[in-house]
Amino acid sequence: MEQVVFGGRMNIPKGTTFFKTGENVEHVYLLVNGQVRAKSEYMKMNLDNGALLGILDIYSEEYLFDYEAVTDLIVLCFDIAHADGIQKLLKLGKNYQEIAVNSLFAQFHEVYRLYEKSFLSYASEMDDFNVINKEEDSAKVDMEICTYMNQIYALDKKVFHELFTAGEMIAYEHLITGSKLVADINRTALKLVDVLGKAALGIQDDEAQNKAADDLSDGEDTAEEGMDESAYDYALVESELANSMKQILDYSQIDEKEASRFTLMVSQYMNLPDRNTSDNDVRKLRKDIAEQFYQIYENVFLHSLKDTSLSRAVELFLNFGFMDEKEFDKKGLAELYYFKPDLSGTEFSIYTVYGWLKAIYEGKREPSKDEFDQDYKENVRKEKAMHHLSAAEETKMLSDQTAKVQFEIRNMFKVINRLTTNEITIFSPILTQRKFSKSIQKSFLSAKKLSEAMRAIMKVDYSLFHREQMYYDPENKIDNIVVMKQVLPDFILMPNVGSRGVMWQDISEKMKQLEREKTQIEQEVKVFMDGCGEANSEHYRVVWQEIASERLDIKRLKQEKPEIYREYVQSRKSSRFTVKVA
Repeated sequence: MEQVVFGGRMNIPKGTTFFKTGENVEHVYLLVNGQVRAKSEYMKMNLDNGALLGILDIYSEEYLFDYEAVTDLIVLCFDIAHADGIQKLLKLGKNYQEIAVNSLFAQFHEVYRLYEKSFLSYASEMDDFNVINKEEDSAKVDMEICTYMNQIYALDKKVFHELFTAGEMIAYEHLITGSKLVADINRTALKLVDVLGKAALGIQDDEAQNKAADDLSDGEDTAEEGMDESAYDYALVESELANSMKQILDYSQIDEKEASRFTLMVSQYMNLPDRNTSDNDVRKLRKDIAEQFYQIYENVFLHSLKDTSLSRAVELFLNFGFMDEKEFDKKGLAELYYFKPDLSGTEFSIYTVYGWLKAIYEGKREPSKDEFDQDYKENVRKEKAMHHLSAAEETKMLSDQTAKVQFEIRNMFKVINRLTTNEITIFSPILTQRKFSKSIQKSFLSAKKLSEAMRAIMKVDYSLFHREQMYYDPENKIDNIVVMKQVLPDFILMPNVGSRGVMWQDISEKMKQLEREKTQIEQEVKVFMDGCGEANSEHYRVVWQEIASERLDIKRLKQEKPEIYREYVQSRKSSRFTVKVA
C-alpha cells in the first residue's frame, strides 16, 4: 500500500482488487472518479463517484466485500485503523459528515433491497428452527432498525442534510448502526447460502457467470479488432456524432413535445449524482425513459427501412442503443464510431436486434411469443375473438409485417433487453461508457466467439438441439414415424452491456403443434377442393391429383417366379446391434 497522508489523493489501476473480503478494515476511500464493483458471495453492486468505499464494513472491522476497480480510479485515502479513525474523518467538516452518511445509507439501502428480495422469508423460517443465529441473539437482523434506516434515507434531501450536519455524533451513531445491520445481514445471508444453496435462493453464481462472459469476450478475434487508434479521425467523429440525440429524435419524427420531454428526462437522469439509487423518483424516471425509448426505436426502425444510407448516429442507436455523445470520452466515442461488427461466416443464425427485426419485416422470421406464451397469430385471433378486430382486419393483420415488428419490439425486445443486463433493477436502455468494464471490441459477443462456444457445447451433447418431429409420406404408405431433426436456435444480441443470456422460448412443443395444424389444414384443403386438380390463391398454387406409379411386387415374384428372383436378387451382409429389455 502506497503511503499517503490522511485524505491524500491516490490512483488505482483498472482491475485492481484493493479491499478483499476478510481483511482488516484499515482504510476507507472516497471515490473521486471512476467506477467500483463491490461483491460478495450473495450480491454485487456498482459504486460511482462520491461513494465512500469500505464504510459498510467499519462495524465488523473486516471487509465484507471484495472491492474491484472497474475503471482507473482516483480516490482520497483515509486511514481508520485506529479507534478514532472515523471520528477524525467526520471532524474534517460538515461536507464529510454528509458524504459519509449519505454513502452509508445508499449502500445499506441496496444491501437491504437484495436481502429482502432473496433472504428475508427464508431467514424468519430458518430462525424458527434455530439454524440462523443460534450462537447469539445479537446477531439477528433487527428489522425495526432496518425500517428506521430506510425511512431516514427516504427523508426530504433538505431535512436529511440538516439532520446529519447538525453534529458529528449524529452522523457517527448512524454510521455504526448501519454498518452493524450490514454485518448482521451478511452473517445471516452467508448462513442461508451455506444451508440452502444459491440455487434455492435464486442467486446466480456471478463468479461463474463472469468467467463464462470473459471466456467469450477475451482472446484474439482479429476479424473484429477494429481500427488502430492512430487511424481515428477525431474531427470526423465529433462532426458526425454532434447532437446525436437531436439527430435521432428528428429522424424518429416523434411529436415535438414528446421529443422535448424525452430530452429533459434524459438530461435529468444523466445529471443525477447517483444514477443507481432506488429512490422512487429516480426509479420512475428510469421507467419513463425506457418506455419512450422503445417508441423512439420503433419509429426510427420503420423509417430506416426506406433509407439506403443511414447516419452513423442512427446506425449506432439501432445496433447499440447509443443516444448521447456526451456520455463518452473522446477515445471511447471514436472507438464506438469505428466499430462495425461482422456476424457472418458461421453456421449459426446470429443477429443484432436490428437485424432480427429486419428479418421479421422481410418475412424471413416470425415474431417471438409474448409473456403469456402466445405467438403473433394467437394474439391477433384473440383480438378478433374479443371483437376488437373485424374479420377483414384480422386477415390484414395476419400478413402485416409492420405490425409483426411492433409486436416483437413491445413484447420481446423490451423484456429481454432488460433481463440480459447486469443491472436489472436499475436498468436504462441508453448506452453509456460507464457501463463498459473493458474496450468495446472486447465486450462485443462476436459471431466467432459465440460459434466456438456452441461447438464446444455440442461436442459434449450432440443431441441437445435435436427435436422430435412426425414424418408423413402417404404416397409411400409411411405414417406417424417419429424422426429426430436438428433445430438450431436463433441468437439475438441485445444492444446492452451485460453477461446474461436468456432462452426466450422453447419451440419443440410449438413445432409439434404446427405439424398437427399442417395435417389438419391439408385435410381441410382436400375437402374444399373436392377432387379438383388445382387451386390458386394470391400466394400459393395447390395441386391435388392422382399419380399413377408402378411398383414391383417382390413377394409375388418370389413366390411365383423363384428362379428369376434368385437370378436377380443381390445378397448383402451387415451387422445388427440390438438391445432389448430383459
